[in-house]
Amino acid sequence: MLLGLAVASLRSSFIAFSSASLAILIAYWQGDNPHEIAEGLYAFSAVLTGLALGEILYPVGWRHFLYPFLGVVLTVLCQKLFNQWLGRVDLPALTFPFVCVCWFFLIILPKGEVF
Repeated sequence: MLLGLAVASLRSSFIAFSSASLAILIAYWQGDNPHEIAEGLYAFSAVLTGLALGEILYPVGWRHFLYPFLGVVLTVLCQKLFNQWLGRVDLPALTFPFVCVCWFFLIILPKGEVF
């Protein structure tokens, strides 16, 4: 998948790889289940968040690096939280952390900074 993304955009593939790597490191650091990490449970939403914040919402300037980094960290933390909460009623979190973090950034940042 990363190769296909690199064919379309090297910048996007770098953001995706960096987001996945950071998410995996954070998940291991906070002691999450290694089986869930290996299945990509933490990296998938983090990659979506990194791409949304780094390529679509804030594609230029210093925000191009800062917002995706912060977004990935928040996404991994939200993923763990939602896995615990929704796991109690046997519901998967899926991409809910990605959606919540992107909306969070859209709400807290000034309107002139988006797009």
